[in-house]
Amino acid sequence: MRNTFIYLMLAAAVELVGAGGCTVQEPIPDLAGQDVHLTFVHTADLHSRFFPYYFAPGQIDKGLGLMPKSGQDFAVVGGIGRVSTVVKCIRGIYTGAPCDSLVDKIGPPAARSLHVDSGDIWEGAPVFNTFNGEVEMRAMSQIGVTAMALGNHEFDKGSVNLEEQYQKFGGFPIMAANYQFSDPTDPTQPKLQDVIGQWTTANVGGLKVGIIGMGNLSSIEGIIEGGNTLGVTPIDATQAVTNAVQVLRSQVDLLVVISHLGLDEDEGTSADAAESGDQNTAIATDGVDIIFGGHLHIVLNPPKDLEHISPDDGSVTGHTVLCHSGAFAKYVGRLDIVAHIADPTVPGDKSGVKAYTYRIIPIDDSIPSDPAMDNMLE
Repeated sequence: MRNTFIYLMLAAAVELVGAGGCTVQEPIPDLAGQDVHLTFVHTADLHSRFFPYYFAPGQIDKGLGLMPKSGQDFAVVGGIGRVSTVVKCIRGIYTGAPCDSLVDKIGPPAARSLHVDSGDIWEGAPVFNTFNGEVEMRAMSQIGVTAMALGNHEFDKGSVNLEEQYQKFGGFPIMAANYQFSDPTDPTQPKLQDVIGQWTTANVGGLKVGIIGMGNLSSIEGIIEGGNTLGVTPIDATQAVTNAVQVLRSQVDLLVVISHLGLDEDEGTSADAAESGDQNTAIATDGVDIIFGGHLHIVLNPPKDLEHISPDDGSVTGHTVLCHSGAFAKYVGRLDIVAHIADPTVPGDKSGVKAYTYRIIPIDDSIPSDPAMDNMLE
């Protein structure tokens, strides 16, 4: 599954089933010159917290809306069933109750939406130790995640386990454009090249979005040396994104990176590492509209605005929105953007993010669990 093209049947679906079982064709709308609303749902570093658990919120979590139960010093947080309810209500997959009761907390349903995950869905709870990632892979497939970055903990039980779990239960792209995998035709090497892509694209009601995945380097020190049993050779992160931008930018209206590199690399502030020749260098933000990051388990609220600086005169030539939405299924991030779609008949008109709002959604026991997900877990 490399560089697949996904048609999301949202808002303006290509095929609709009409009365009598007939198939009705509807053209994808031409959005040139328009400002279009798109919602991103972001999860990261779920770390197998697929069942609710007890957690004592500190001041930071309380400030983000994760409060203890009345009269207690703990909250009951997390659970992929609750996450699923939030995702499905935002994306319009569920309607009515319980979504209506959650509007103040999670916002209204979106006409156009994508769900991206920044990796590390594995490790951190007994369910992973028992089932080797099957539960997490099945749950993320069932929730309908659009694309996921490859996290370092996806390697915790080796490349062969990652490949097997994905082949059996994966139903979504997992991506790492900064990894070069060993030859899958070599019987002595892992076969990850067959299942891990570099990027994917999605057409959401006529809005074309490119999504580039970036895998972690700093926590898998063995891959820097080469000749490792994971079958992975790292590629400079800046070069990997630059290459992907050159391929994708002209084909899409928006270009997004889902990253498991960490905040410094996402921000482009790791100058010391870049100067020292460390492979774990900064993401090149030119041409990238949004970065959804993970790995360090932090929340950026509000997101950061990364300026693109011209090397010629130091002027600001563009912006990249950087979002981090926390970890351990404590939060889901929601980024609502207004995207301007370039009109090719207007000289100099460019596509990009015109405006945005962001909210962090605490996953607590005020959110009912998705029965379909609960059934799978049981």
